[in-house]
Amino acid sequence: MKRTTIQRADEKRLVGFLKENHCILLLTVACIAGYILGLFALKADSGGRLPELCFDFFCSARGSGEWGRVFLSSLLFLLIFVLLSFISGLSLAGVPFIYILLVTRGFVTGALTASAVAESFFGGLLFSAVLIIIPAFLNVTVLILACRESLSFSSYLVRSLSFGAGGLMNDFRVYCTRYLVIVVFAVVSAGADSLLSLVFYRLLSLK
Repeated sequence: MKRTTIQRADEKRLVGFLKENHCILLLTVACIAGYILGLFALKADSGGRLPELCFDFFCSARGSGEWGRVFLSSLLFLLIFVLLSFISGLSLAGVPFIYILLVTRGFVTGALTASAVAESFFGGLLFSAVLIIIPAFLNVTVLILACRESLSFSSYLVRSLSFGAGGLMNDFRVYCTRYLVIVVFAVVSAGADSLLSLVFYRLLSLK
């Protein structure tokens, strides 16, 4: 009887957790789906050019050994996605585009991983783990936070127009403030990416 009560309590906590975090979970699934698609991009692209071009671009900045160049490259890449997420949040039809952003970001990471492994299996796995997966995890975490804010604001716009809710300008200011915090996180993410590249790129380089 006591065990059954504990199981029911655990189930309630699990259901509560899923309800509270279903948005982040769905965004994470979208990113993982994109990553899986990216892993198979090398086989799908007959000439293998798409992943190869992504990988060459990725390595060109990091191969320079210049911290500032890697930092700016990583930051600008992330901010493009953050900006698109911000704009999507201002649209009544922004929800599908937000998920497409996560799928695209996951696809890029998957394509980079596939190209690294194609260069050298074991070396590519190590290269991917340190220089692609870890920075991408930080990068995607920032993007998921941005996309969550955009989903919330886009949904709020729909409710506001449907039911005539007030306080739109105040909510917009809150939306912008949260995005400023997200930009700070993006700077930290880019800094960590560039630091990892500076320390490990020459050691793990495949080219």
